[in-house]
Amino acid sequence: MTIQNFTSTGDAPRVVRIEALAFHDAAGNIRHMHHHVVLEGAAPRSIHDMLDDVKAQALALNNDVSELQVLHIQEPFNFSARHRVDVKKGVLVELREPVRLKKASAAPAKRKAKKAVKQKPRKKAKKR
Repeated sequence: MTIQNFTSTGDAPRVVRIEALAFHDAAGNIRHMHHHVVLEGAAPRSIHDMLDDVKAQALALNNDVSELQVLHIQEPFNFSARHRVDVKKGVLVELREPVRLKKASAAPAKRKAKKAVKQKPRKKAKKR
């Protein structure tokens, strides 16, 4: 599996998979999303360990997730798109493709260079 959003250079370990925890309300609206990157050679973490960390981080951001339901996502999904949770099926649903601006993904437009304006030489001050 190739994950396009993450790259590494040098001797960094390879990304094996990315898991996510989607905290959602009863209607399936995602209120908080947490991504967990699993690197090659790393020991797997239990869902309970991840939940403890996420709840502490969310509270630090003034985001109380204690009343929300959690969906553990282990299969690849489009990070750039908006999602919701289908509460009946217990799956992540992509709402729509992300809107991309043409200039956002392209190289910055080149600006025309201003024409050089010839400046008049400065007169030297007379010595007294």
